Amino acid sequence: MSNFLGRQLITVTVPGTDMEAAAAALREKLAEYPDVRVTALTQRSTSMWAGIFSQNIQLLAAIEYTE
Repeated sequence: MSNFLGRQLITVTVPGTDMEAAAAALREKLAEYPDVRVTALTQRSTSMWAGIFSQNIQLLAAIEYTE
């Protein structure tokens, strides 16, 4: 196992307004990285004014992991 520390930005977008679904999608994406650590997390969602049919939640996570 290497001590190399990788850094990356991970983005997941989930249709709708269910934050639990967005968190589950992010956990699934983070499972690809060994010994992952989230160093920053932010959330963005479309407003009701953007249109009912286009609402979504987007999570952006800055991560560190070992390779």
